Amino acid sequence: MALVALVAYVALYATMWAPVALWDNEGWLFLYPLFLAAWVPVGILSAASLGLSIASSVRHEARRSLAIVSLAMAALLLTASLPALWFGPGPL
Repeated sequence: MALVALVAYVALYATMWAPVALWDNEGWLFLYPLFLAAWVPVGILSAASLGLSIASSVRHEARRSLAIVSLAMAALLLTASLPALWFGPGPL
């Protein structure tokens, strides 16, 4: 689930900021409210993945390394994805 959230976020980020970074064009910025709305499912997937990876760690059902990677990826997406989407590519 965390992998699906990561792929969705990368696609959303690339669609939002590729024209700005590659072609010095800010034409996509008028669609920003739609990108924020599209981020909501990514946040929900990340939160669900975070909860499931914590639950599997507590129950010891999954392999420890896979649960830790999933937990880290979900936590990073949940905390850093919206600010990164908001501020864009940064200095390139």
